[in-house]
Amino acid sequence: RMLLAAGASPHAAKHCGCTPAMDAARLGMNMCLQTLLAAGASPNPICSNTGNTALIMAASGGHAGCLRRLLRAGADANIRADNGQTALFKAAAAGQQACIDALLAAKADVTAQDRDGNTALHNAAWNGHSDCVVCLLEAGAQQDAANGQQDTPLMQAAQNGHAACVSALLQHGAKVDAVNDVNGTAARLAISGGHDQCLRALLA
Repeated sequence: RMLLAAGASPHAAKHCGCTPAMDAARLGMNMCLQTLLAAGASPNPICSNTGNTALIMAASGGHAGCLRRLLRAGADANIRADNGQTALFKAAAAGQQACIDALLAAKADVTAQDRDGNTALHNAAWNGHSDCVVCLLEAGAQQDAANGQQDTPLMQAAQNGHAACVSALLQHGAKVDAVNDVNGTAARLAISGGHDQCLRALLA
């Protein structure tokens, strides 16, 4: 507040386009973010190096308060970084349920795919966040969405030994016999990783 009162610009940006609002969102500094937005800072700044936005940074760090504040200020829930991922992808990868809830309420696209064909559901399943998997499925995520290698969320959960995610996906109708580009199934991936609990769920 002192700096702004002395004439500092809330729009000042680094060479990459990162603004003070982006730094505040990345660090979870909610009150600083509030002050900057009230002074006219954009809720949708974009980093020229990565395409990340303040919203994506807040989601990556699990800073739900900052994320909700940006959404209320008009941040676009569906802006994509250079890799094609949105804030919802980052929240799902980090298992940040509060951020996911806020983004879904703001109409984040739960079926969006990144450059590699992955979805937010892939990210949640790969990292073993079963509560997030269930939330995304109930919000309309496609349980059998295939990425560029034809891997489904079920395959990725089985490959990494995330039995709770495997069970959640199966309960929501995921195809147990889907095959990827190298003729791999979820069961074969579970066997390769020695994930017996996942294998038992798949066989059942």
